[in-house]
Formats: sequence, C-alpha cells, structure tokens
Amino acid sequence: MDNTNNGEIIIVDPLDQEEESDYTYTHNFKKPFSWEGKTYEILHFDFSKLNGRDFLMVGTELTRLGIPAPVPSLSGEYQARVALRACEEKIDMTLLYAMPLIEVNAILRRTKDFLLLSEH
Repeated sequence: MDNTNNGEIIIVDPLDQEEESDYTYTHNFKKPFSWEGKTYEILHFDFSKLNGRDFLMVGTELTRLGIPAPVPSLSGEYQARVALRACEEKIDMTLLYAMPLIEVNAILRRTKDFLLLSEH
C-alpha cells in the first residue's frame, strides 16, 4: 500500500503492520461489564512484554494447582494466565471467570494466536 506525505511516497508493508498487531490486542467489551465495583469497557494486552520467565511461571502455577497443560497454547487455563500477565490493566482470574463467555473467548482466542505464533 502506498501513502503520500507532502509529495513523498511512503511504502507501508502490510506484513510489518500485522506482525505488530500480533503482539498487542485491545479488547472492547460488547457492553460495559461491571465486577466488584469497577466497570470495564476496554482492556489492553501487550504480549511483547512477556518473557521466558512468564511462560515457565505459568506452567509452574498450573502444575502446582494440578491442572495439566501438555500443549500450553491449547490449554484455556494456560491461555488465561498468559493473558493476565499481558494485560496492561490489573486483572485476575476471578474477573475472567465472571466475564461473559463471548468476552473471555475473544481474549483467549487472541492469546492462543499469540502462543501459536511464538512457537514458530
């Protein structure tokens, strides 16, 4: 795609844009969601801030809880805990458990996409 800026042609590579969006996600709630006195309309996730420690600590936490995750990218519990670590707002599992299913599914789908992308 070509853009012009003061007569200068700027070439924007769509792959560069897609790659950046694979690491960030803004979740807009279908309708405001209230939980424990706070209303949520939007959540921001930045998966690029995660590191190997995050990955391993989520696995350790699940093991401690007795929750198997043989394929982390396909485990909803694993995805949820990765999403919590990537969320810019401070949220916890109780919030995810209380959210409408359509909202949780959207967040976990984007988290799974990130985890699958990071396996390559």
